[in-house]
Amino acid sequence: SNAGQCSYATLDSTGAVSVAPKFRVNKNLYECTDMNVDSTGTYAYTTGHGHDPVAKIGYKPFVTKIKIADGAEVWTKSYEGGGGNPKLIFNECFGIATMADGLVMSCGTGIEDCKKAMGDDGKATKSTKSARELADCKAGKGDLRQGAVARAAAIWQLLVIKVDFDGTLKWKQVMSYKKKGAEDKPGAKGFAADSSGGEWAIATKDGGFAIVADQQNGSGVMKSKAAGQNWGANAPSVSTCKDDHAALSAEAAKLNLQVTSCLDLADFFKGNH
Repeated sequence: SNAGQCSYATLDSTGAVSVAPKFRVNKNLYECTDMNVDSTGTYAYTTGHGHDPVAKIGYKPFVTKIKIADGAEVWTKSYEGGGGNPKLIFNECFGIATMADGLVMSCGTGIEDCKKAMGDDGKATKSTKSARELADCKAGKGDLRQGAVARAAAIWQLLVIKVDFDGTLKWKQVMSYKKKGAEDKPGAKGFAADSSGGEWAIATKDGGFAIVADQQNGSGVMKSKAAGQNWGANAPSVSTCKDDHAALSAEAAKLNLQVTSCLDLADFFKGNH
């Protein structure tokens, strides 16, 4: 709903209600977009996006942990996205997968639009952009940090967030799709102009994960390698269409997906837009 209400209920194998609907299980903090359950069937996890719970502006990622047996909320936590001005750059999550050691969320980060405020109904709110912010928005300068790449409104970047089962952040990465032949550096033609956002997160049998991406020119799949890769300070090792197209296409086929375009993740960059 517009208020961000998230409701929860469970059904048994016959379709009968086994846990009556629980309304506002997410405290009305965010719009729920996906849910997944742990390997034991004890807890469910929802993800989505909503206003910063303190500043009440922008959009940031959320996760709620729910006890399946009675629908009770265990905790709800929010996370920072890719950075930048929260009036301009929104961070929205649409998919969540349960891994052996935590949760992976597929998200997008970027400038939503350059209207004066969310909804643009003429009333000044905390979300209303100043004249300077509107100018920055139209110039694609949602992130004024050194090294940030200017990207126009609606040019999104794929954001992946990993947390443990207690909701503690393990890592997050902003990554960029580049057309084949694009120069391998931020700001190059074909690097800053293409949009890519995470839609679904899928745990894979090798302990890794796949992200299905909504891209400006079609759809794509990002497949991580098996569990145990270093996702710390160094860029992760991933299979890409560039160097492992056959393996990626085979993995996508198992999910009834077809690789129509590719995410080249050889150039991860940390937090910059």
